[in-house]
Amino acid sequence: MEDEEYEEDEDELIFIKNNQQDLIILLNTLRLIFVTQSKIYRFISTQDNNYLPVKEEIDAALIKRQSLNILGIKILIDNSFAKDNIKLIPVVYLLASDSKSVNLFGNHRLEEGLEELLKKILKDSIDSAKRNGREMELAFLQCCQGKILINTGSTENGLHTLLRGIETYEGIRHSVSTDQLGLGFGSSYLEYYDWAIDALIKLGNLSLAFEYTERATARAILDLVSRKTSRLGSINESNQVAQLIGEIQNLDFTIYFSQSSIYEAPFIAKFPPLKPRLEKKFYTDKKQRLKNLLKNRDSLVAKLKAIDPVSATLVEVKPLTWKTSSESEENSIPFDVLWNSQTIAETETILCFHVIHKVSFAKNKPWDKIVCFALYKEHDSLQLHHHVVDDPETVAKLQPLCQGIASEVEKRERDLILKTNSLDPLSNNLIIPLLQHLPLRCNSLTIVANSDLQFFPWSILYDGDDKQLIERFRIKTTPSLSLMYLLKQREDLRHTDIPTKFLVAGVEQYPNPREYLFWSGVEINRISQLYDSASVLKDADVDEHFANQFKQAEVIHYSGHGNYRKSDSEQDALDKTYLCLYNKTISATQILDGALENPAAKVMILSACLTGQGDLTRSGSEILGLERALFHAGLSSLVTTLWSVDDFATALLMLKLHLVWRQQKNSLETLADSLREAQLWLKNLSWQQLKQEFPEIERDVYNCLATYQTRITYARANEDEDAAKKNENNLKYYQNALKRIQSKSRMKIFIGDYFWAAFQVKGLG
Repeated sequence: MEDEEYEEDEDELIFIKNNQQDLIILLNTLRLIFVTQSKIYRFISTQDNNYLPVKEEIDAALIKRQSLNILGIKILIDNSFAKDNIKLIPVVYLLASDSKSVNLFGNHRLEEGLEELLKKILKDSIDSAKRNGREMELAFLQCCQGKILINTGSTENGLHTLLRGIETYEGIRHSVSTDQLGLGFGSSYLEYYDWAIDALIKLGNLSLAFEYTERATARAILDLVSRKTSRLGSINESNQVAQLIGEIQNLDFTIYFSQSSIYEAPFIAKFPPLKPRLEKKFYTDKKQRLKNLLKNRDSLVAKLKAIDPVSATLVEVKPLTWKTSSESEENSIPFDVLWNSQTIAETETILCFHVIHKVSFAKNKPWDKIVCFALYKEHDSLQLHHHVVDDPETVAKLQPLCQGIASEVEKRERDLILKTNSLDPLSNNLIIPLLQHLPLRCNSLTIVANSDLQFFPWSILYDGDDKQLIERFRIKTTPSLSLMYLLKQREDLRHTDIPTKFLVAGVEQYPNPREYLFWSGVEINRISQLYDSASVLKDADVDEHFANQFKQAEVIHYSGHGNYRKSDSEQDALDKTYLCLYNKTISATQILDGALENPAAKVMILSACLTGQGDLTRSGSEILGLERALFHAGLSSLVTTLWSVDDFATALLMLKLHLVWRQQKNSLETLADSLREAQLWLKNLSWQQLKQEFPEIERDVYNCLATYQTRITYARANEDEDAAKKNENNLKYYQNALKRIQSKSRMKIFIGDYFWAAFQVKGLG
């Protein structure tokens, strides 16, 4: 026996010696696979792209097998340990390589049969994930399998598989219990919607493609508003309200799951309280069951509305469904598919711009195409038109233009105009192809966009007749049409249409003299005089009283400094986007945590820099900034800014905005009209006209000159030469301004889009 064992050991040594190089390569490949796989699993569990292996690592783990002539790839696949560890690598490789060819790996030459083997590994992985109830992994794999099928020509089957993966993710999303987790998780899988949108357009199903663009936007905002209801229930100190809200949210969870295809026992076992309702026998009549669930939900909402209308508005919108009614015509969507007909006015057109990114884990994802929709009401249906910008050269040109347009506008000097040819590619490719379909009565645009297009000043683009959009349309933007519907339902149930409680607040003399905002003080004083009953807070009082006064107001005007800094994480993004009070700040995070909570608040006008800015979520679907926080706090409409604005021009624009809006009785529906009128006024304003409309402006400029003289003296006393020079330049500007006011010059004051185009209405208006 001992001799035989020795002979076997010796045979193994001979085998190892003869195949030493192959074994070393194999072990090295296994090590690479193990390391790569560990990173992939960390990515799957955290949805953090920082954990993804780089493309070179994946290449090495898959392709490095040049000398495996004896053991070959077959042993690597057949080995159970190796098989378990490589099952996700082809999937991630597919995502990283963005292959569009029939061969999954583009130019890489794989031996015959390996591609099918990789598909089989993926299928086995999906089956394993189902058996073991690993729903996060299952959703990821299903989406990737769908993408592979679409890439290899099986568009319909791929789309069906992809939508199953999205359903799985949606189910998981509604089991996430906290706001911050929901915020992060919701943005982690929305890029898979892009794959679905692309496939639906290829199949010619435009209305469903449009529906999925809507589903892919503002999901976190909608979740936050919905989950806020539990807090509101406790604030109202009504056990009945809290109980009804809990029942509605629990029912929503069931509605989502009742439409999902994930009914396996391991999955159901993770939710013991829901097990009786999630058993297979529960799914015998899916259509009737869903109808009954929605009927029960309507009944609960009606009960809630009777005792607490404000809380009811926050759960009024029904959960998204996974089915769409059939289309009666190619370009027609029935009213009841997505939104109530009242959401879209007769003179309004919805323009939706959805960027589909290339499949890449790069932080700044390259764009693949831009899908553009126009939706408007005609008779009893919503008409839908679309076009797709997918020429690679055009898209490669548009991406940096779209991403840099705000910076380009902001960096210009006072007397420079943005060159028309810079805007031509954007106007010609994004706007003009849609405008040709619009009815003549259309005078209002509501724009929904994702990715960097959310930071775009749409009003400066041209319509094809050398007119800027602001000259033809009132313009407002929204993160989502579903949010518009929710906000409208909220407003319909409020006690008054016309606001009566105003708060005008802001800071002129910050503790640091370098940050003084003279024209902010003028703005606060003039606007507060327009509203007899307005509460007014200025300078140091803002720190102490702003939060309490905010909670009692219907319209809030804030003038001061705003701040935004790019961040490395989603939480940091919310922390680093804030309003500067006097000595304090109030960030998006603090607002989300309840620092400003007001169910009666209608409008907030943010007369400050960068209030519409923020970091994009990983999917590019939403902005992490003040906008998200303020909609969550109770606002239905915001006026925000896209860049650092000029304080003199801003003060004049804000005063004109309030004068016009007050004539319209401060109606929410006229806010965008009022902003447009104020912007056109500022765009064409001369010194003579300014003197005629605001005789007090001469005195204001005198006071401004005195302020800058004081600042220069202070800067020189503190040996701050940079501040002294900056203030001297401003002093010269206002000395010239005074001369032009006194001479009633017909010269335009503000030449260029920089001074007015940063301001936009978000939400209702």
